[in-house]
Amino acid sequence: MDIAKGVYIMEQQDLDSDHNPIGDMVHYTFETESGVLPVPEPGGGFSAKVVVIRGGEQWTETHDYRFGQEAINTIGGCDYRMIPVEVRYGGDIVSSVDYLRYLPELGITYIAGFENDGERTDYYYSSIEVVQ
Repeated sequence: MDIAKGVYIMEQQDLDSDHNPIGDMVHYTFETESGVLPVPEPGGGFSAKVVVIRGGEQWTETHDYRFGQEAINTIGGCDYRMIPVEVRYGGDIVSSVDYLRYLPELGITYIAGFENDGERTDYYYSSIEVVQ
C-alpha cells in the first residue's frame, strides 16, 4: 500500500493471510488544482476527483475527506494526538465511507471502521507496530 501524507491511498493490493497478493493492484490518481494533497488539519477538509485503475478498468470517482477535531487517543498505554478522518467515496451517491484515525506525530493513519450499504463496522486496537 502506498499512502501520501499519511492519509491518501495512492495504490493498494489485497493480501491473503500469508501476505500473498489477491486480485489486481488498484491505483489512485488525485486530480487537484494545485497538484498538492493537503496535510490533515483539525476541522478541515478536502475533496477531489480521483482516477481509479484496477486491472484493465478505469473510472473516476469523488473522494471527500473531512477532518474532525484533534483529540488524544490511547493505544497500548501510549497517548497520541489524533485527528479523526471521514472519507466518503462516490460523489452524489456515496458508495462507502471509511473512518480513519490520523496520528500526526507518527504521520500514519489507521482504519477505525467503515460503512457499506448502510452497515457500519468498527475496529478497536490494543497496540500498533511496524509491519514490513
